[in-house]
Amino acid sequence: MRTHSALLATLVFLGAADVQAEPITFTLETVASGHVGGVAFTDAAFTLRTTADTDDVRGPFTSQQYLVDGLTLTASIAGVGDLTLSNLHFVDMRTVQGPLGDRGGASFGILVFFDESLAGYDLKSAVGPTLGLIASAGPGVTYATSLGSLEFSRVSDEGTFTASTTIATVPEPASLALLAVGAGALGVVARRRASALGRRVRS
Repeated sequence: MRTHSALLATLVFLGAADVQAEPITFTLETVASGHVGGVAFTDAAFTLRTTADTDDVRGPFTSQQYLVDGLTLTASIAGVGDLTLSNLHFVDMRTVQGPLGDRGGASFGILVFFDESLAGYDLKSAVGPTLGLIASAGPGVTYATSLGSLEFSRVSDEGTFTASTTIATVPEPASLALLAVGAGALGVVARRRASALGRRVRS
């Protein structure tokens, strides 16, 4: 009976779970040349990625842009390895502008993705992969990373932006009805077992 009660409690808990904020991962892929920590890379596949919580997205502001603060980005450079960049913010795509990874308090985006199709994107929804134009600050602008100073000498004119979410499963009405039927069946089984046990005790 305890087993059935525990199972029933679990089912009720799962059925009553509230919809929570979900993680969203922003990924920008391109080809770049430059150096990081004294190690040069040439025409290397360069991937910049960060994961945020949809609850942490702020906006829209007067410019109709959305913002996520305090992010840690991971960059993967083919032939070099992985590195991280911290305390960054990410602004949405608005008309033909919007970066993945503005340096907090700085005016240079690490990589900036331009695509008109993402005008008004709210940073909370899955999108892409979308091919668009890429821009970045040129030689002389550096970014602090876990592998040392990162500087680009050249970035490809094109890149791919993707936003992916992990959607929490929300029971549909039919599923909830099935859950109720199952819970009722467990209750009937529990009562029958209790009744049978009572008859054995009396006899």
